[in-house]
Parts: sequence; structure tokens; C-alpha cells
Amino acid sequence: ILGKWELFHRGTSYEGALFFGIEGRWDYGTIGPQNIGFQSLLNVGGTANSFSAYDDPRFILRNLYFHQGGPEAGWVYRFGKITPDAMLLGNRHISPNATFLPNAGTGVFAAGYPDSGLGAAANFFIGDRFSIGGLVSDANANRADWGDVREGQYYKAVELGVKIAPLTDQASYSKFLLWHNDGTKDGEPINGSTGAEGWGFAMVVEQELTFDGRVVLVGRYGRAYDKAALYDQQAAAHLLFYEPTGRFDNDVIGLAFNWVDSFQLDSRYEYSAEAFYRFPLLPDVATTLYYQAVIDPALSQELDFSSVYSVRVTTTF
Repeated sequence: ILGKWELFHRGTSYEGALFFGIEGRWDYGTIGPQNIGFQSLLNVGGTANSFSAYDDPRFILRNLYFHQGGPEAGWVYRFGKITPDAMLLGNRHISPNATFLPNAGTGVFAAGYPDSGLGAAANFFIGDRFSIGGLVSDANANRADWGDVREGQYYKAVELGVKIAPLTDQASYSKFLLWHNDGTKDGEPINGSTGAEGWGFAMVVEQELTFDGRVVLVGRYGRAYDKAALYDQQAAAHLLFYEPTGRFDNDVIGLAFNWVDSFQLDSRYEYSAEAFYRFPLLPDVATTLYYQAVIDPALSQELDFSSVYSVRVTTTF
């Protein structure tokens, strides 16, 4: 449940507003969709990012922050309870709820992200093709509460954005990230952080392949040092073809290949391939038929190949 309270300069590029996000998740069986890969295959790439249960509490206040500005204003900032992995290295073609599914295929977990918590971020736009931004947030953050910002451990990041060779007005920024995480106070992992202090870099590069913007290629790479992130390295390539049949307004075919180098000792390189087709089943209801091939699960010495089949139904109201 997302909400927005417009406070001043309403309807302008300088609008200031208070945003909140309430989230609840439940498993409908003994093992939730996200954890099938972790528990049954012993892979580290997962099977359905964001589809995992919250034990207690069932509903959480995931976000609560003030936001002002935007690209038209030339600047934007926000502060409050924020989610760094929803703000950094974002790309409109990569989403666990709308396009690809596993953690390795949707998130850059080589960027050592902390969880949702207190922080601040700002971004400046230089013309139509360049941006630069920064973020500071609590390294001890926990989405179920308010974290512990008083301990003095922080996650810091600088992000550069550039539209390399846009063919349409809908082209997204390619983004380059440099980050440092102070680690958690107790050295325990949370979200994309292992709890150790360290740093790294990551990038998401997008290129439209057709002049109508219907075919898009997205590449991702991340590298973490000092065992500070869940993945020491990860790389991926994604190809999306929008409205391939010409019969629907919002269908899309997606293909991807992912590679993961886990931070865990005695793990092996893990690979996965994805394919999906998303189409409108009813007005405001989208259905996705999905297949994932998991090759050499990182934490297993017995499995070499497994198949994952998924059906996802989403609606907005």
C-alpha cells in the first residue's frame, strides 16, 4: 500500500510530498516462492525475489520519507526511512514484480545494500543525459523497525548516470555506482550486506536496439571487496521485447543470463538462464509465464542442473 501526501508546490516540478509504503507478505505453503531455490536447490541466486514471508510483524512500514524535486527541477532529494536498493542502480526494465524473478536477475546484491532504514539521498540532473547523486543510510537498518543509526555505522554511495545512446524519450540512464559499507554493529548479515566492512562498485548499462524502443538490452555487473556483500561478483545480460505480438498493449518477452560468485567459502560459480512472457489477462491484471534454468547451484556439490517454473499474477488498484 503506497501513499503520497502533497504538502506544497503541488503539481509542479518543485513539489514537496510525504511518501509512505506499507508492506505485508505471507507464505501460502511450507516454503515460499523466493526460498525454493535457497532451500531446495542450495543456490544463491534465488527463485522469486520479494516473494518471501514476513514472520513478525506481518505488516511493516517499509518506507516513510519526505521527497522534493525531480528531473524537470534539475534536482531531487529525500530523507526519512528509505530503501537504498530501490533507489540505486534502478532500471525500469528490471523488476521482480513485473519482469524477471530471481534475486540474481533483479537485484545487484554485489552492492552490499543495507536494509530499509533512516537515510538521505540527493540527485542532480545535468541537461537531459547526465546525473550525479549520493546516498547515506543506516548500515544497521532493519525494515521491521527503525534500525540503530546511533551506533554510527553507515552505508555511503555515489552514483553517476548517463544516457549513452538514447533512441527514444523513454530511454533510461546507465548507472555507475561506488559504495562503502561500515558493516553492522554485531557483524550479522542483513539484506545485501554480510555485516562486514567493505566497499565495491557496480553498474547497470542500458541500450535501446530499435528506434521505437521496443527491444532493449540491459547489462549489469558488480564487484564487492572484503566479503562485504552477498555476492563477491555478479554479471547479467537481459533482453526485452515489448509488444512482440502486436495484439496487446502491454505484453513483453524477456530473456536473461546471470552469473554469480558468492561470498561464501567453498562455493562454486553459479549460472542461471531466464525466459518469460507477460501478457494482460484482464484489464489491470497481468500474468507472467516464467522458466528458469539453474546451473551449478553455488552451495551444492550434487546438483548440476535444475528447472524452475513459475506463474505470476499481479494487479494494481
